[in-house]
Formats: sequence, C-alpha cells, structure tokens
Amino acid sequence: MNFISRKDVLEMFSVSVWTLRRWEKQRGFPKAISVSGAIRMYVKSDVDAWVEAHTSCASDTRTSI
Repeated sequence: MNFISRKDVLEMFSVSVWTLRRWEKQRGFPKAISVSGAIRMYVKSDVDAWVEAHTSCASDTRTSI
C-alpha cells in the first residue's frame, strides 16, 4: 500500500489545509489514516480514485451542455 503525505496532497491540488479538511467533510475526500503515532497519511490509490471520480464528473458535465 502506497501512502501520500498531507503536504504532497496540498501541493498536488494547490489548496490550503482548510480546503482539504472541507473536502474530507463535504466532498467525500479520503480521510487520512495514522501510520505511525501522530503521522497521518493518505492512501494514494484512494486519492487517485477520488480524483478519477471527480474528473469524470466534471468532463461529463461539460460534454452534456
């Protein structure tokens, strides 16, 4: 299982910590998990799946207009 840090996720999407937290609560973004004590990471395949789901929704909307 591959993990990605919060810092990497923030850089990937160019968003703030607050936006990422809002995505977790309101948009179904994968929750970070504890991998070692206080270190929290995201499962990369979960993040990739979320991106794929939201990318295809956006492209479907554009093509149907």
